[in-house]
Amino acid sequence: MDSIGARLNGESQPPILCWGLDKIFGIEEIDMTELTFLYPQLKSFLGGFLENRSYTGTGLLGWMKVESSTICRSGESGWDNSTRFDHSGPDDNIDLSSFIVNELSILKKMAKRLGEIDDYNFFESHQLIN
Repeated sequence: MDSIGARLNGESQPPILCWGLDKIFGIEEIDMTELTFLYPQLKSFLGGFLENRSYTGTGLLGWMKVESSTICRSGESGWDNSTRFDHSGPDDNIDLSSFIVNELSILKKMAKRLGEIDDYNFFESHQLIN
């Protein structure tokens, strides 16, 4: 059996992990041990989007597309068969960009709770949602 890493192709799903944690538990209610474990992983996950999904240089992010597919060009977006992905070339996707801004605003609350001052200041200085 192959490893999970060997099977990954870079696709994800809509980034809503931080939002889900905040809605289920509230950042203030998550056990500190769990938050300490989760924070760096969530930060890395979101960093991957920021580092690898700005295809057009506008600052907006784009979903990964499989242009050669005739049945599902962007399954990770949740809009599997949408005609919005039918054209060739990169996209700016306001929905993905909005998901990331929301996730980073919740990550900022996590950073504050954990005392990750440099991260908190970074999020604060970039005027992400307060």
